[in-house]
Amino acid sequence: MPALIRLPGQPALLDGFLNLRGRTVPVARLHHLLQIVVPEPSLHSPLIVVQTGQGLLALRVDSIDQVVSVDDEALIPCTGANSLNDCATAQFHMDGEDIALLSAESLLLAKERECIADLAAQVERRLDLLKAPPA
Repeated sequence: MPALIRLPGQPALLDGFLNLRGRTVPVARLHHLLQIVVPEPSLHSPLIVVQTGQGLLALRVDSIDQVVSVDDEALIPCTGANSLNDCATAQFHMDGEDIALLSAESLLLAKERECIADLAAQVERRLDLLKAPPA
């Protein structure tokens, strides 16, 4: 788990912001989004970085079992009635289990995305001040 930039008053769903090759990336607690107990991060807590319409988003998870490719034909679309905030877009069957495919675009509510964008802008401004030569 890299060192994160934390801001006063940041929402509970955020662990903070990651500096990834000069880009400010919010780190969200996937546990919080799914309303399950949020374990404390450890030195080896994995992050999954995804591209959204608003930029990069890192999701802190317990573990990553495997990464798989799924053919479009194997995806069964989910309806709005089966998914909170329409974040589950499809499901597929693998190794005897049904796996939900989550949309990175829909994991956060619009208000959460707006709040995170405002906080990310604050982090960017602070980092820019640190990079500026002394006057």
